Order: sequence, then C-alpha cells, then structure tokens
Amino acid sequence: SSIAESFHLISKCHEGQNQIEEALGYSKKAQKILSGHLVDTDIMAADAFFSLGRLVLLLEDSSRRCLGEAPNDDDIALALTNLALARDIYLRSFGEEALEVGDTLSLLGSIYHKYGEFSKAVGVFKKALAIFKTAPLDQSERIRGSLVKLGAATADLPEADFDKVLECYGLAQDMYEEKEECKSVEYADLIF
Repeated sequence: SSIAESFHLISKCHEGQNQIEEALGYSKKAQKILSGHLVDTDIMAADAFFSLGRLVLLLEDSSRRCLGEAPNDDDIALALTNLALARDIYLRSFGEEALEVGDTLSLLGSIYHKYGEFSKAVGVFKKALAIFKTAPLDQSERIRGSLVKLGAATADLPEADFDKVLECYGLAQDMYEEKEECKSVEYADLIF
C-alpha cells in the first residue's frame, strides 16, 4: 500500500537524522498496514519489516550508550516476527543465497545473542556467513562482521569452544589487516 510505503520512507528519513524512536514509530505504522495486506513476495514489505528489526537493534544500542530508552519486550518480539517475515519474503523472491537473506539472518542472530539465545545466534550467524562467503563481489565487510558476531556468540555458549572463538576473531583481524583497514572503529573493537 502506498500509505505504508510513505510511512516507511518517513521512518528512513528519521533514521537518517538519527531519530531512532521516531523512526521506529513510523516503521510500526507501516508494519501495521502491511501485515494486514501482505503478499508473500512483496519486496517493499520485506524491506519495511527488515527496517523495523534493524531499528529495534539501533534503539537497543542507543540505550546502552544512555541516549534513550531500551526497547521493551513487545518491541523485541515484533522485531523477531518482522525479521522472520522479511527473511521468508527474501527467500521466496531471491533464493537462499541472497545478500538480503544474509543481512536479515545477521540481524536475527544479533537479537538472539543480545537476549540470551546463544545457540540460535550461532546457527544463524553461520548461515549468514556462508551466504556472504559465496556472494559475488567483495563482501569483506559483511564477512568480518559475521565472524566477529559469531565469535562473540560462541564465547557466550554454556560450553564455549574458545579455539573457535579465537579462530573467528583471528580470521576477522586478518581480513582487516589484508584490506589495510586497521584504523576503523570496528577493528579497534575487535582488538580490544
């Protein structure tokens, strides 16, 4: 629906201005409209659902830096539902090796990890990593990010395999150094 698309675009404008709570509000309005009229191959709907999930994670990151309130349980549940819908639409539309699927899995993994479902997080990070590794063109940034997330989730497993954790971090570090991107914030976070 064009109204839902308008709400989605307004949400993206607020996100671009780092107004995450406002962006999430408009994203929820778009989601309410789309959920009642969903077509299982509607890419615009999938993009709106993906954005809602990403915004909840951005809100959580923002709250950790004391810049706002943390998402509530309803927002987390909504994000999980919407990311699952986005993943399913992307799968049907583009296939299981699409970058859109990998990006959605990466967000799902981040939510699982942040909220204590470590084995689920590890599983979806591995799937995302496999997609990024086989994708055309250079996906170094996505691969490095997935390796770091996979390492962190693996470290939090009840019976963590720290050799695998170090392997993930080492591979990510090698990729940063190979691309000579050692001055990035992400690289510094990895090293510390």
